[in-house]
Amino acid sequence: MFGDLWDTRRKLAKHGVTVSIDDENEFGGNVAGGVTREVSNAGQLGWGFDIDWGTLAGWQGLSTHVSNVTRYGQSASFGFGDTLDPSQQVYGGGGNTAAHLVLAFAEQKLQDGKYDISVGRMGLLNNFDASTLDCTFMNNMICGVPKAPTDVLSNSVYPKAVWGANIRYTPFKAWTFSTGIYANDQSSNRSGWHFTTAQTDGVAIPFELEFRPDIGAAHLPGRVKIGGSYASAPIADVLYDVHGRDAVLTGQTARLDHSYPGVWFVADQMEGSKNRWLMRLTRDFRLLAI
Repeated sequence: MFGDLWDTRRKLAKHGVTVSIDDENEFGGNVAGGVTREVSNAGQLGWGFDIDWGTLAGWQGLSTHVSNVTRYGQSASFGFGDTLDPSQQVYGGGGNTAAHLVLAFAEQKLQDGKYDISVGRMGLLNNFDASTLDCTFMNNMICGVPKAPTDVLSNSVYPKAVWGANIRYTPFKAWTFSTGIYANDQSSNRSGWHFTTAQTDGVAIPFELEFRPDIGAAHLPGRVKIGGSYASAPIADVLYDVHGRDAVLTGQTARLDHSYPGVWFVADQMEGSKNRWLMRLTRDFRLLAI
């Protein structure tokens, strides 16, 4: 956004400090239909820094990462009458604050990257059930993640960060196994800087196996993931109240059920090296524990 800032970024990078600043704007409107005609812009200013402590202080394999966002503007979906499927993915979630913390964690790589351990503030769905192709379109139904995984409240996702830890093990070049543990933090935490665990009522434990094929003479990259997760916290029933009657009709508090596990399958594969188009297949399943 600001280039090299008079050689400042290059000098910092020489010492292992990478500073990033970016601004994203998404313009949308409806040309027909909807409750009203609406044209609006939603945007996000992001900034952060990454530190390679091997370069800065000689601690090999250690790095730290911090990222903040400021979100502004309005989603055109309010005019459409459709806030379930927002047209601009950068709208909302930023807490209407000047600096919303979205990531702050330390990462340690061991044995030439075979083990990769991260601890700090981050989102579960930033590391699991994720694909680099999710944001091919700006529509919030699929960007940054498909909506099925976010139905589970313990599946935290950008820009919401919770306390968490994960480990990635790569025994072979094309294979990686990952697992972790993430807090089920139900606080509003508008700024992202509220680090208490007072409203944490359980944890989520994901696991995932990833295979990265390299096909043909052109070495076309792909990715296949299969994984699952389990959350220990109870969840509100979508139909019944505490007395076993229809909560919509009675107006009573929803009963609490056992949490349920989820499983997923994600695949994407580059199909051509000249036009470089990609294909993605994804399936998310949510299973009720009884």
